[in-house]
Amino acid sequence: MLENTKNKATDTQRGNMTMIALAALVVVGIGATAYFTGIIGGSKNQPEDPAQMASGQEAGTEISAPATAEAAADVQPAASDAAAESKAPIEVSPGNPVVAKIGDKNVTRADVLNFIQTLSPQARQMPVDKLFPLATEQLVNAELINQKLKDVNLESDPLVKEEMKAAKQQIVRSVFMQKEADKALTDEVLQKAYEDFKKNFPNIDEIKARHILVKDEAQAKDLIKKLKDGGDFAALAKEFSIDGTKDKGGELNYFAKQEVVPEFGEAVFAMKPKDVSSKPVKSPFGYHVVEVLDMRKRQPPAFADAKPFIASQLRGQALNAVVSKWRSEAKVEIFDVNGNPLKDEPAKAEDKKG
Repeated sequence: MLENTKNKATDTQRGNMTMIALAALVVVGIGATAYFTGIIGGSKNQPEDPAQMASGQEAGTEISAPATAEAAADVQPAASDAAAESKAPIEVSPGNPVVAKIGDKNVTRADVLNFIQTLSPQARQMPVDKLFPLATEQLVNAELINQKLKDVNLESDPLVKEEMKAAKQQIVRSVFMQKEADKALTDEVLQKAYEDFKKNFPNIDEIKARHILVKDEAQAKDLIKKLKDGGDFAALAKEFSIDGTKDKGGELNYFAKQEVVPEFGEAVFAMKPKDVSSKPVKSPFGYHVVEVLDMRKRQPPAFADAKPFIASQLRGQALNAVVSKWRSEAKVEIFDVNGNPLKDEPAKAEDKKG
C-alpha cells in the first residue's frame, strides 16, 4: 500500500541519508589488504619477515583458504608483483606520529590503522599509499561532524527517532537470523563439512626455514663463511639480521612457494632440508642467507581451528534453508507489478500435473 505524502518525504530523506553514508563508505572502503604487509611497521598484523610479503596468493579463496593455523597466522598475502614493481614500499618511521589535526584534536597513525581494520575484507584491497590518505580524510571529516554535533541535540528529532527505530529493527532481525542459522550449524553438520574439506585439501609443498637478512651482499657472503666455519645460525641472525625474525634466530613458519617473493621462493625450494645457501639470495628486501629446516605437505587445520571458518562458509546456505522452510510452512502468495497472479514456472506446472 502506498504511504501518505508525509511518509514519502520521510522515506526520501532517509534514502538520501543512506546514500550519503554509502557514498562515504565507498570512498574510504575501496580496499587495503596490503596495508599490513610490511609497509606500516610495528603492527601486530605485520608479517614476521619480508620474505613472506609478496606472494601472488589471492584473497577470498574457498574453504581451503586457511591452510593451517600456522599458515593463516604467519603467512600473509601481499601486493601483486606488478604493484610492487610500480612503486617502492613507503618508508615508515617507528612510533605513532600525529597524521592529522583538527583544531586541538590529534589523529594518530594508530587511529587511522584501527579505522582501516574496521573495514570489510572485501573493502581492504587498495594499496596503503592510496588507502591511508583516504582513511585519514574520513576520520578528519568524522571529527568535524562530531565537533559540530556538540552543541546540537537531535535526540528528540522525528527523523532521528525514525532512523533509530529502523536501525534497531534491522539489528534485531539480523541477530535473530544469525541465531537461527547457528541452530542449523550443528557439530554434526560442521564435522561432515570438515571431512569434505580434508578430502579436497590442496596438495601444497611447504618449507620451514630460517634466514638472516642483510642489506649488503659482501656481508651476506661473510655470514655464509662464518656458518661454514661452524658459526651458530641463530646467534648470527640475532646479531646481524635486519628483519623481525632476528629475535627468533631468523626462523620462519611453514610457507608455500607462492607465498613468498619469487626470488626467495625459487632459491629456497631448490634446496633440501639441512642445506644452507651457498650464495646470498637477493630479493627486493636485501640479501638472505637461508637454512632449510624441513619440508612437508601442507596439513589441514584441526577441526577446532577450522570450525569457525567452515561455519562462516556454510552460514549463507543455512540461512537460505531456514527461510525456505518458513516459506513452505506459510501461505505465501506473490503477484506481479499489477497485482495479477504470477504464472507457474515450468517445473512447478509439471509437478502439479504429476
